[in-house]
Amino acid sequence: MRTKFKSHQDLSAVENFYNSVQQLDKKQISYGYYDDPHYSGLNTATLAAIHEQGWNNLPARTFITSAAVSFQKDLEKLQKELFGTLASGSNNPTPMLKKIGKAGAEKIKFVIDSGLFPHNTVSDAWADVKGFSAAMYHYGDLRDSTTYKISNRRGSGA
Repeated sequence: MRTKFKSHQDLSAVENFYNSVQQLDKKQISYGYYDDPHYSGLNTATLAAIHEQGWNNLPARTFITSAAVSFQKDLEKLQKELFGTLASGSNNPTPMLKKIGKAGAEKIKFVIDSGLFPHNTVSDAWADVKGFSAAMYHYGDLRDSTTYKISNRRGSGA
């Protein structure tokens, strides 16, 4: 004679986690620069791109790339924290997405402040005008306008 066994599992927590993760697919987080106006007539996104890629006689100062590389481990930890938050029953990812966005923006500011990017000094002539040789820190425009956005992904149906 065989023993019969019935098992009932409450999978609601797994289903809630799955649904929360599905909602993440509809969100997009970005940090850096956007269409904010700048006194130069450019927007801050264009100004940042010029510094990142170089233009005319300005050398490429890949501060955004440097920040992305530097932020990689922190981002992985924050992503694990995000999934842990969702797994613990929270179905609202927005606070964690804000935390990730703020941390990404702060990493860019840190890279600018510390000069952890190529060509981090200006020419001697420009240093004489400014009074110091640190690149990208004349008026603090790029540093101060670094921010993040959380938005709905296009084509996600959200």
